[in-house]
Amino acid sequence: MRPNLSWIQPRWVGLIVSLSLGTTALSADSVLPVFDALCAAPKLQMSLTGDADSMGVLEGTDDLNGGEWRPLLQLGAISGHHEWMDPENRAQARRFYRLNRSPRPPLLPLPNFRLNDHQGFSHELFREGDARAVVLVFTDAQNLESHWKQLKPIVEANSAAGVQFWMVDPMDDRSAMAAAATQAGVTIPVLQDSAQLVARSYGVSASGEAVVLESESLTTVYRGAIEDAVEVATGTPVRQAYLADALTRFTAGSRPTVEYARPQGQPWRHQDSGVASYRNEIAPLLQAKCVTCHRPGEIGSWAITNHATVRAKSATIRANVLEGLMPPWHADPAHGKFENDFSLTPRQQARLVAWLDAGAPREAGEDPLETV
Repeated sequence: MRPNLSWIQPRWVGLIVSLSLGTTALSADSVLPVFDALCAAPKLQMSLTGDADSMGVLEGTDDLNGGEWRPLLQLGAISGHHEWMDPENRAQARRFYRLNRSPRPPLLPLPNFRLNDHQGFSHELFREGDARAVVLVFTDAQNLESHWKQLKPIVEANSAAGVQFWMVDPMDDRSAMAAAATQAGVTIPVLQDSAQLVARSYGVSASGEAVVLESESLTTVYRGAIEDAVEVATGTPVRQAYLADALTRFTAGSRPTVEYARPQGQPWRHQDSGVASYRNEIAPLLQAKCVTCHRPGEIGSWAITNHATVRAKSATIRANVLEGLMPPWHADPAHGKFENDFSLTPRQQARLVAWLDAGAPREAGEDPLETV
């Protein structure tokens, strides 16, 4: 019996897009709606021409008249057809799609970081020894159990292949994080990202987002949803296992077909870390926490004598904050308050790094650090 396709038409519209970026004409790639008779559900079929220097980006919008095109999927250097079901499609009255080919951006080294886990143990990215890859899965206490159910079989299948797994919680305090991990039976470290510096540095936007980091090149192999489940007419959801598939291909020595899949979790409630005032906030913070050692004649490897010296060392300061090296204070705040504590609070870390990332701006007028 021929399936009834009429209900597909208001929802699925395929757009064929040919782009020209700069002066280089790119070949046309296409995305078309097809019907999966086995699942009794529509899907998208994307036709691509493999190119190691570019990537295919599937975008979607609910409104062709000025609506925002959002990236849904990124495909690597593959040729032929790739089929995909949109997990958000049934929630939309209709959705439009287009497939763009974009130049692949240059690979940039990823930032190192050090965080304590839910049991108080310290973990540093660049000290993972023989790990071929490190997988970060961002979560929170409320959703940790559901994310662990998705992640646990992937951990069991890949740990012996030299893949290290960490969950990262940018939202909760140690006690809430530890309680959630214990209840869920989590067997891997859950790192506390109190200042949300790791989440921000790795561009994570939502709970449930995974990032796969290759240890040798310090580059990203995959980022996005762990998996999704698409409701279909047969009643049995279709599972699309992005992270598991990416790791299967990675451990076999090849690149994943899907390099990005839009996470379905709730967006993060990011802390307010707008650009701070240099004169009113950053300079007083540096005076209180850093200048004691970083001044002429003291033990600091360089002297903080004015705004220019701080700006020149922006990259070093940022790296030292993420790695927990500066200010030099290693007592765990979860175990009480200490005298002469030179550490930065999570809010101070967030404000300082956001200011550095904004280019270390300063207002006109007197430089407070020049009077030290």
